[in-house]
Amino acid sequence: MSAQPIKSRFKTIATRAAVLACSGLAFFNAVSSHAEDMVGLIPDEVRLIEEGSIIDSHNPYSANYFGIFEGPGITQFSNFQPASDGGLHPDRPVVYRNFMSLTRQLPDDFAVSGTLYWTFKPLVGEEFQPRDPFLLASHTFNFGNRDLLYHYADVRVHFGVSQISRTQDRITGFQTYHTIGYNIDGGRFTVAANGSARVNFYGSKGEGEDVELYLAPLVYYQWKHNLAVNLLFEMAASRMVGEAGFSPENVGTDLEPGLSWLVTPTFVLNPYLHLYPFAKIGLDTTSVGLTLSWKLL
Repeated sequence: MSAQPIKSRFKTIATRAAVLACSGLAFFNAVSSHAEDMVGLIPDEVRLIEEGSIIDSHNPYSANYFGIFEGPGITQFSNFQPASDGGLHPDRPVVYRNFMSLTRQLPDDFAVSGTLYWTFKPLVGEEFQPRDPFLLASHTFNFGNRDLLYHYADVRVHFGVSQISRTQDRITGFQTYHTIGYNIDGGRFTVAANGSARVNFYGSKGEGEDVELYLAPLVYYQWKHNLAVNLLFEMAASRMVGEAGFSPENVGTDLEPGLSWLVTPTFVLNPYLHLYPFAKIGLDTTSVGLTLSWKLL
């Protein structure tokens, strides 16, 4: 197996996105709150779109499943993830996030995708819960013949059809996500910067974020032909509906070291740790997570 296939699949946050869409960006990583729809602070859609953008040149269609497990703390098995002070975060239950996407590759490195999104919170009694689906159009541009510098960009439309969106009177959301990366040593080492901006539109009784911003630098190193390590530093800010002026509030930062394992050419596992870099760093504030990417078609 050559190094290039794993590099293509491991281009984390080029969703989740990944995510932010997160998104996804998705990344990442449709949002009702930062705890609900970000992995750390990554839009779920971000990682999703990055992993889902792998398309066989002989088949313009690609179907992909992307799953995210936001797990408990290392030292305390609980229904909730740890907070930055070592306690439990009441707004961040242990959750599985699921995405199913269908992508159509177009000429000149353009693509269009549609994604279904749902969550499952087994430890708090919540079962299957549909979330807002979204459509996107994307383009990837490589600068130069050796593909050392690349730029991924997309625009997304989120449809407020889920129960959460109806409760918050959220009608729709428009988002753009970008990744600029530089490959070193034939792509074995990569540095990248990821960013997302989203605007949500509400009805007269709307409540929630109307502006969401995200920025995340990433470093990546392909250690073996099927193993890679990566480190992601995330920052996010948002503004609530009804707030005067343009003054998004910082909603925190996090640090996520991870290990990506190409189990098969179509199946990737990425366990990671979630850390609070500017708060208390310790085992009681560190949680575990896992992403799973499976190319079905």
